[in-house]
Amino acid sequence: MKTKTISVAALLLTLNLVLGKLAAALSLPVYLDSVGTILAAALLPPGFAIAVGVCSSLVGGLVINPYFPPYAPVQLVIALLAVLFCRTGFLRRWWSALIAGFLIGMGAS
Repeated sequence: MKTKTISVAALLLTLNLVLGKLAAALSLPVYLDSVGTILAAALLPPGFAIAVGVCSSLVGGLVINPYFPPYAPVQLVIALLAVLFCRTGFLRRWWSALIAGFLIGMGAS
């Protein structure tokens, strides 16, 4: 494990928490707490993407709202699907990225 990889994972976990808190504070009708997870899937090895997603739900339960931890399996599904789509090149074209986003959203629901 390289220090740079761990630092990027921690930064993306923080991004998930900040965007999740922002969406909750502004009462937005969307959840932005998976942006860091999807970026982790694109930038880091698969295990780190899963760790970023699951840890953001667990830590979010401590810092943002206690309803976050039960959504850890949802973050797991989002991370796995994002890793799959990133590794297969599904996010390289705009139209296939839209399809991938739709499928990730369906998997998260």
